[in-house]
This record gives sequence, C-alpha cells and structure tokens, in this order.
Amino acid sequence: MTRAGLTALTLGLAGLLGALPAPAASLSPAGARTWEIGPGTTGILVEDHRTPLVEIRLMFPVGRWSPWFRRARLADEAFFMQPRDPAGRLRARADRLGVDLALTTDARMSLLSLGCRRDDLDSALALVRDVLANRDLDRGEIKRRNVQRDLEYSAGEKNPETLLGRTAHRALLVESDPGRA
Repeated sequence: MTRAGLTALTLGLAGLLGALPAPAASLSPAGARTWEIGPGTTGILVEDHRTPLVEIRLMFPVGRWSPWFRRARLADEAFFMQPRDPAGRLRARADRLGVDLALTTDARMSLLSLGCRRDDLDSALALVRDVLANRDLDRGEIKRRNVQRDLEYSAGEKNPETLLGRTAHRALLVESDPGRA
C-alpha cells in the first residue's frame, strides 16, 4: 500500500470512528469520590462519561490467609462456583445481559467483579444478589474441579521445580506463618 493510500485509510477510519476523546480529568485519583457505607465499608466512585459501561468491584476482606478460610476448607473454590447453579439459570441470566461476572480469591481478599452496560445495571445488580445468595452448587462442576485438583497435585509431585519450591517454602517459613499453608 502506498503512503497516500495508508493516509487515506487512516483518515477514513478516523472519520468513521469519530475523534478519540481526550482523557477525562475525573479518572485521576483526585477525581474519585469516596463515602462511608457502613463500619469497615467504603464506597469509591470514579465516573467516566465517555462510555455507557459500569464496572463494579466488591472486595471482601477475607482471603486464603484468613484464619476462617483455613478452617473452611476450599471456601475459595465455593466462592468461585457461586454462579454455577445446577440448572444454569444464573449463567444464562448473565449471558442474556452480556455481563462480565468473575469471583476470585487471593491471599488477602475475595473479589466480585462485574462489568455491564449502564442500561442493564439494575438487572445486573439483581443477578449479583442472587449469585451471592446461591447455595445450590453444580455437583458436576464440583466433581470436575476435584478431579482437576487431584491431577494437578499428582503432576506437581513429579515436577522437580514444584518439589524444590515446596521444600524451600517449608524451610523458610515457620509453622505458624499463614503463608506456609
């Protein structure tokens, strides 16, 4: 393609897409609004009116290093499987709404992430409430995850790097350190 053709293509695309918006000043940390929702709960709002999308993050201060989590074996996997009911109704609702819903857990927190269109926010929040209230997990998904975990553990027992890392971990961390688990 010639330089003139490339320039014409670039200008044509720019005309179709419109001018790209300048970065919004409200996206800076200084533009964030915070408020106290309740004891130990803070709301943070960062508005960006360039797109009709909403991103919500609910952070629960309970992770794999929390004493309760260590007693409640595999609680992080149960949290991850909340949207997986046996009938698949919760996933079907998420698919119909086109929401991006993820539940994850790390060492210090559990996180629910939701992304949706602004027009679907009320329906998406109702879905989040139903997901968090779900106690009926898909037994097939539980079985698949158990088999997967067993296979990964067996493979790790044969992997020299995994064995070296595990041995070093045990040697460097005292028994009472939550990171040792």
